Amino acid sequence: MIRLYHVTKEFPGSPPALRDVSLHVPKGQFVFLTGSSGAGKTTLLRTIFCAEQPTTGQILVGGRNVARLDRNRVAFLRREVGVVFQDFKLIHSRTVGENVAFALEVVGTRRREMLKRVYFLLKSVGLEHKMNVDPRTLSGGEQQRVAVCRALANYPKVLLADEPTGNLDTERSVEIMNLLHEANAKGTTVIVATHDMDLVERFRRRVIHLERGRIVEDAEAPPETEESLGEEDEL
Repeated sequence: MIRLYHVTKEFPGSPPALRDVSLHVPKGQFVFLTGSSGAGKTTLLRTIFCAEQPTTGQILVGGRNVARLDRNRVAFLRREVGVVFQDFKLIHSRTVGENVAFALEVVGTRRREMLKRVYFLLKSVGLEHKMNVDPRTLSGGEQQRVAVCRALANYPKVLLADEPTGNLDTERSVEIMNLLHEANAKGTTVIVATHDMDLVERFRRRVIHLERGRIVEDAEAPPETEESLGEEDEL
């Protein structure tokens, strides 16, 4: 599903954010991307999403070389990729429900189906009563939950989440992770960038660890862990 070949990303006046990164994330896999602040986690996600172009190297998403996509094809790719940004990027001119529904509107989802999906997602994170309010009235943690719901609304083939539980308490963090695992159980390829090692230990999956833009560890989850988590997701 996602392949990076010797990817380096440089910004003027700074050390490389990514250094010769090569990796393969198969379709339907769940991956934690770990590392300290500045390790390159966000830059890696942004290159996959075509928000940044690599300085050197190639990135393939679903067999497509993202560096060669024109604007229209980038827009089409982004319909298949859900993204949870660190700064949420909620649309202030839309209500909470309309923010979650945005991706569904783009692909022409029928209104009844759209409302049902939006309500289900917001209810799953305890925000169904906020459906018609201005997102600017929400706390940071609430906005974060809305951003996760929006990323999941269109049943994306790929989900990229940058610190999706960073402002949440343990209970809400587990709710978000359960949502991501449910999406993964239905076939979505998920990459979660996080520094929360408690969550990584609790939801054990493949872990790719970055330091100074390099992959220094790539540890697969034990087969029995993958199996047991899959059984839980099916309940």
